[in-house]
Amino acid sequence: MTNKINITFILPTYNREDFVCRAVDSCLNVSQKSKNIDTTVLVLDGFSTDQSWKILNTKYSDNQNVILRQVSKDLGFQETAFLGVGMVKTEYVTFMYNDDILSDYYFDFIEKMAKTKQNFIVGYGSNYDVNYKFDFKPPEYINIHSDKVILNYYGHYSFLEYSYLPVSPINTISKTDLLKDWVREVREFCEVSRFREDLMIKQNVGPDLILFLFNLYKLKTEFFMCNSTISQLSFHDDSMSIGYGEVPLKNGYWLSRIWLFEKEFANSNNSKKYLSKLSGYIFLSGLYVALLNLRVGNFKNFVYSMHELIKVLFCSLKKNFMILTLFYFIVIFFNVIKRNKKKLTPK
Repeated sequence: MTNKINITFILPTYNREDFVCRAVDSCLNVSQKSKNIDTTVLVLDGFSTDQSWKILNTKYSDNQNVILRQVSKDLGFQETAFLGVGMVKTEYVTFMYNDDILSDYYFDFIEKMAKTKQNFIVGYGSNYDVNYKFDFKPPEYINIHSDKVILNYYGHYSFLEYSYLPVSPINTISKTDLLKDWVREVREFCEVSRFREDLMIKQNVGPDLILFLFNLYKLKTEFFMCNSTISQLSFHDDSMSIGYGEVPLKNGYWLSRIWLFEKEFANSNNSKKYLSKLSGYIFLSGLYVALLNLRVGNFKNFVYSMHELIKVLFCSLKKNFMILTLFYFIVIFFNVIKRNKKKLTPK
């Protein structure tokens, strides 16, 4: 490989003095493992009130591969992430969370994408205790059509070895131009309702999954996907996923799948069968989301979620695939019940 691969890791952070340097070092380790890769770490600190900012400056102020910036905490995580995308100057970009760890073989992940001339690549992340390090293995790859990966996100588990696909953005690498398009897509999707904006922009639940679905939607062809764990998603009492809670996560990830459905519905080349496979999942999971909102007493979000659900069902009526939608509703229901929970992610 003659040309250097230039990649930026966008790392928003706030009050993570115990873990943030480990996350930065994990990114820098990529270029130390491969002479073909130049790594930039863009650290966006929300004016941390612990020792994070002092520690970062002490360790990295003289490192030309680490850019340290402070941004208003009031921006929130998602707006900070969007801001970071606009600051990137390299060809490739991804995100890094301030308590996670990349695989020792992440360099191979990047090189595979460049060698195959893909605009993006995706691999698996595994939840692991923040105080330990996952036992990463050399990555393996499969060649698969992007539509099959999409269907796996919609409860059709016959295409991939593992049934739980990643949503954390550190498990994918994109061309920077694509990521800028993703920012626009999320903003346009959220302009439609306060329900979408509150979850995706203010609570930052859902845009990460749209990032995966957007890249897959743009592909529409076979590509190489990493069939191995490529990052450790650290969990602890103060981790983001635990802090969100089950109900916002379910709402946001359901809305992300509605984003893709709306894009595919507008494409006249898609078959009714393909659209009904998507809408069947949205129907099933939408009922679950609506009941969750009702159970926790959030009647406003119950109404919003039912409104979103009715819009999708109206689309299936409009293009005459309601019966197929109901059929796949049942198929996906049994798929979810029968899936092998021991094979959710690579070990």
